[in-house]
Amino acid sequence: DDGETLSVGWSVPIEDPDPTIVHAGPRLLVWQDADRRQPIAMSVEAETGEVAWLNPSVASLFPASRSGEALPQNGQRSIPGSTEIWRWDEVLPGMVEDLLVMVRRNGDIVALESDDGTTVRWTIENVVDVVQHVEHGPLGVLVAGESRRGDGDRTVPEIVLVAADGQVVRRWPLDEAVDREIRWIRQTPLGEVIWGTTDGVSRRGLMPGDGEADDRWSLRPPQLRESWQAWARPGRLVVRERSDRLGTWRTRDGRRVSD
Repeated sequence: DDGETLSVGWSVPIEDPDPTIVHAGPRLLVWQDADRRQPIAMSVEAETGEVAWLNPSVASLFPASRSGEALPQNGQRSIPGSTEIWRWDEVLPGMVEDLLVMVRRNGDIVALESDDGTTVRWTIENVVDVVQHVEHGPLGVLVAGESRRGDGDRTVPEIVLVAADGQVVRRWPLDEAVDREIRWIRQTPLGEVIWGTTDGVSRRGLMPGDGEADDRWSLRPPQLRESWQAWARPGRLVVRERSDRLGTWRTRDGRRVSD
């Protein structure tokens, strides 16, 4: 402690009382979404506070033909397997490499150049029909949701991995009898995709060149059912279990290593 007091170096006016810092680096990528209808993306120089770019109309970058598809009159809908209510047109942002990748709850994805905030690198429509959870990370953007199967309204839970180049790397249809509610999803730099459901935790591995590895597991002990959250680190998964205890599990083989 050198006795110095903190002072404000710079300030930038924003319209959202609770903005999200999507990325922190030489530039800050700030997401404003006060009304969840017209989100604003903004890039700010971290050292000076100068606004590098501001895009107040990122919602217009999504496919117009699907912008109001299946949107109820009140603009909301429930997600299958959950008691939560989300806006159908809500956008979930995150960084994948040098891209701002935005996922809309109806399954559309737009990847935007973070250098200028206007150039669209790629777009995907309807990667799933209902998005429940999204995780941006070293493997790409991981999307968990529900997809229709055949005719009618029948849906099944599914997890989809989309790489930084916009290619769908893998789809994992889940067993709808036990995995109806996906509670969280995680990815690691080691090529691991891990998710928690009402029934337990599952892991799948990706190997360069041949897709999916054989080292997969699913765990169904009581403490992993209806787990609340998880944090991935190299070789380990820390799970907030149903009892609110934190347990550490080895990602390679699913063995519990500590409480």
